[in-house]
Amino acid sequence: MLDPEDKVRQCDLLLALGDALLLAGEIRRVVDTEALQAFSLAEAIGDNVRASRASLLAMQGLAVYGTALMTSPEAAQWAARADHYAGPETLERAWADCMLGYTKVSGGGSAPEAVALLSRALDLARRLGNPNTYWWTASIRLFMVTAPQHDEERLRLAEELAQQSRRGVNLAILSVALWTMVKTFLQFGQRRRAEDIMSEMKTLAERSRQAYLLIYSMLSDATMAVWDGRLEEALAIRRRILARAEELGILEFAELWACWGLPARVHLGGAGRALEANLLGWRNRTQDVASEEMILYCLAHLGRYAEVAEMLKRLVVARAGIGSEEDETIAYLDWAALQAAVLAGHRQATELLLRRLSSSSFITSGTALPTCIVRHLGAAAALLGRPDKARKYYQEAIKACTEMRFRPELALTRLQLAELLLEHYSKERAEALEHLDFAIKEFQDMKMQPSLERALRYKEILKA
Repeated sequence: MLDPEDKVRQCDLLLALGDALLLAGEIRRVVDTEALQAFSLAEAIGDNVRASRASLLAMQGLAVYGTALMTSPEAAQWAARADHYAGPETLERAWADCMLGYTKVSGGGSAPEAVALLSRALDLARRLGNPNTYWWTASIRLFMVTAPQHDEERLRLAEELAQQSRRGVNLAILSVALWTMVKTFLQFGQRRRAEDIMSEMKTLAERSRQAYLLIYSMLSDATMAVWDGRLEEALAIRRRILARAEELGILEFAELWACWGLPARVHLGGAGRALEANLLGWRNRTQDVASEEMILYCLAHLGRYAEVAEMLKRLVVARAGIGSEEDETIAYLDWAALQAAVLAGHRQATELLLRRLSSSSFITSGTALPTCIVRHLGAAAALLGRPDKARKYYQEAIKACTEMRFRPELALTRLQLAELLLEHYSKERAEALEHLDFAIKEFQDMKMQPSLERALRYKEILKA
């Protein structure tokens, strides 16, 4: 029978071991064993601080995976425990508020209180000055608070993090933060800034061999292969990611993030089976904003528009306060919904989403199903019978994709602009042909067969 002092020592050992196992990628063991045992010991001796820390250890393990595990009853239980035992104006309070906000936003809710929790956590972390707490709360806020009304604040936060010292920051926390910074800079069209962070991530991964850094670094390589139009290489990198993750014991984590490379398969024309497999996998997961996005994406590209319409009705049309300042829906759900709405010809959802997203400063989706958001705004305007507006969006997208070297999206935008010109601006046939010829050559080089066939059909129309 352990006396209270022995229980304190044992609890501290379990918490320290849990931190080490998180770095090694043994998430399930941390949550099921070390965190649970430490929590039981802390409760037994009435130690609120250690009970909160044990709860937060479990939450950090679940959160490393992203939103996929944060909507589970398990995450809700650990968040409630952390909240219950965290004292005011403490590090534990900052972490508990952060995790509570994370669980609320992960479920797809638009409640402003979730954003308020994340903001309060970051404000407290700044005041307390603890590096790990600051980096964690900042990266989670950056990752989860993405509604258009927060664009300027998000970019400032990414720039703030980029300038901060990394000294003393836990590598598991740093890996999440760096990946989130990459995503954010790409979303705002700042490819060079993103590549600087990727280079830092790669150096850290090679030096530390930390599991998550290794996978995030490889995911960055795959993302930029998509941006550069090296689509077959992107799929090859994905295979290497999964093989490496299996060696490291974090295959589920890698599968979750590697799925964002699906556009490469779609572009290459071999998407059918992959989309069906991903659709099944995501439907079997706990529902969260990430799974909703993937399901919509897969259904739309499989041509299952009746199912798309049902989802759009629930996620967009029936959404209270859509587009208002109180609407905190994560942006990447609406990006996927906009693409799906245009493909399915769902005009009502397209109108609502265009109205909401047209105020955003985002140019791309970053690392999530990489695409140019402005191109889709153009497609939405075209569907709604606003050719002049669509043309402006396409011109903006061409400029941005040229500057960012987003090769597939540049070719797709020029194809869609050619289609728009042919349909609505008959006197600008020469410009349409120029865009079409550019797109055809690029599609051939990148082996984007479905888009190539579509472009060639328009070329035949021009010849007729």
